[in-house]
Formats: sequence, structure tokens, C-alpha cells
Amino acid sequence: MSSTELVGPLPKVTFGGGPDREFPRLLPAVAYVPPTNTLDPRYVACTKHHVACDCREAEWAEYRAEHSYARREMQAAFDQILAGHQTWQWSDEGDTFTGCMCTGCQLARACHIWPTTIDSNSEATA
Repeated sequence: MSSTELVGPLPKVTFGGGPDREFPRLLPAVAYVPPTNTLDPRYVACTKHHVACDCREAEWAEYRAEHSYARREMQAAFDQILAGHQTWQWSDEGDTFTGCMCTGCQLARACHIWPTTIDSNSEATA
């Protein structure tokens, strides 16, 4: 069966070409979809480990997904535990904001999780 319809657009991987590449040249590209995790059959089939090989791409994608999930889970825990908690207050002199020194607030600030800035209404925001 033949058709006159175009096939595509194909998913592609684009290569930067290194620091000596002269712009604005077209970057080399290959029609390819990298594995999303180690359950991809290409992960098991990989025998020649080279830069951007299937198993390396699968491991990296899986690591990135797991790290992102853990970060979202930690953020949600801090959001729930510190909800309604006064994380910033005026100093004893009344001229500057100081951070709450409870263990939860100290951990949140040290991990750059919550809260990160003070808005114009003098309240901490995430």
C-alpha cells in the first residue's frame, strides 16, 4: 500500500559539535528517540558502550527521573510541615527580617527548599 502523505516530523537528537563550532551553522542531527529508562529493550541489548549509547542514555534518564521525583516529594513534605509557620520575623530591633531558627526552618533554608525569598508583603514565599 502506498501513500502520498509525508512521514514525520521525526524525533531527533541534535549534537552541539564542541566549542570550536562556528555559528550560525546547522547543528548535526540524527532521527532517534533515546531510551527513557533501563526498562527499554535497547538497554539490555547494548554491548558497545560509547558516548550517548543506549544504556548510558537509559541510566541517565532514569537517574534524572528518580532525582526529580525525590525533590518534588521533599518539597511537598516541607510545604505541608511548614504550612502556616512563621518562617521569618522582625529582629529584636525591629529593622530587619530574620529567619526562624527552628530545626525545620534551618533544614529548609540549608537545603534551599523553602522559603527562598521575602515578597513585598513581608511574608516568606517559596
